[in-house]
Amino acid sequence: MLQRRPETYPEINQQTTQRQEEEASPRRMEDTAGVDELEVNYAVEIQHNIEESINSERKEKKLPPVHFEVFLLTHINAVDLHGVQDRFNEADLFVVENAGWTPSLKSLWRNVSLARITPEQALSELRSTMGNDDETPFEEFFLELFKIIYGSNKPIVFADYPYDDPHLWELHDNIMDASTCSPTSEVPFDKKIVEAMAHLKTLADLQQRREDYMLSHLEEAIEDATIDRPDLKEKPSLRGLITIGSLHTGIFHALKRKDQDTKQTHTGMPTIYSYDDEVVRRFLFHKSVSKELVASALLETMLSHLIRTAILDATNENLFIVPYVRKVAEQFTYQEIEDIFQRNSEDAIDRVFFYLEQKAISQPESLDDIKQFLHVQPRYSIRNGSKE
Repeated sequence: MLQRRPETYPEINQQTTQRQEEEASPRRMEDTAGVDELEVNYAVEIQHNIEESINSERKEKKLPPVHFEVFLLTHINAVDLHGVQDRFNEADLFVVENAGWTPSLKSLWRNVSLARITPEQALSELRSTMGNDDETPFEEFFLELFKIIYGSNKPIVFADYPYDDPHLWELHDNIMDASTCSPTSEVPFDKKIVEAMAHLKTLADLQQRREDYMLSHLEEAIEDATIDRPDLKEKPSLRGLITIGSLHTGIFHALKRKDQDTKQTHTGMPTIYSYDDEVVRRFLFHKSVSKELVASALLETMLSHLIRTAILDATNENLFIVPYVRKVAEQFTYQEIEDIFQRNSEDAIDRVFFYLEQKAISQPESLDDIKQFLHVQPRYSIRNGSKE
């Protein structure tokens, strides 16, 4: 999940300057006036020995090994957190996926863990931080996660990009750039496919760099956890929980190569990737990507804009958007997608609905319509673990 650009955070814009002249200037002899030079040297030597002793003790006090459990989810609705509570109860520390985190967000998560604020108060603060006092994306997910960690007194730490990392905003801009997904008669379809494939390959490279960043900053996150809870250093080993989007299975594989005790879990519900996520994942794992797959990703993006509102009106949640839109896109041939994307926007939209009518696919009007189209099984209720 990505936070907003850094210029939108007031606390980031308040820069402080530090005076460094005193540190850079050499020590003058008059500073030790009236003190024998031998005594000064002896005092300096004692101070040096004390610092060496402290540093040596810190080095000897190594962090205990941490065995991670990587919980893959879609982080949209509360139901996506089914099973996380049990895993969290067993963990010593919790690593949150939160690209663009700020010091204030870090404090917010920890205050929930320490029961200094309630989950509802935390959600309200989160809204303010994101510049929206009414509603934030995925707030049902965040509220449920706040409820899970509330009063646990467990360290909540981050290994993700902080707000001021330039790579974060390069990733953000690439995800938000939808220019390659727009139909137009001015660009031949085969060129559009090449552009979209290059766009998704770049996105995969940026996601890989983000995963590498998270892996390289895990130890720093663990150190951060022991600042809050120094007693964790006394344990022979620690159990860490990472919740992260299901796109990032590479995190698990990388940790597993270093520690065979690393586990991977999920909600138990089938993960359905959007076509563009599937393309990105294939690039991440160095697999071939066909022009047909990219064409489906283009159409899926367009369909999502066209029927997303109807799905939300029918279900009042985001849960069914990806599986529904993907299944609709599956009904189109490469030639039909080409026919759509070689037209200007208005004509392309008309052509989409022409094909939908031909295929007897109508916009859903109820949850039953969606379930019947998807042939879905009953899903879990997050609060009591029962099926509904």
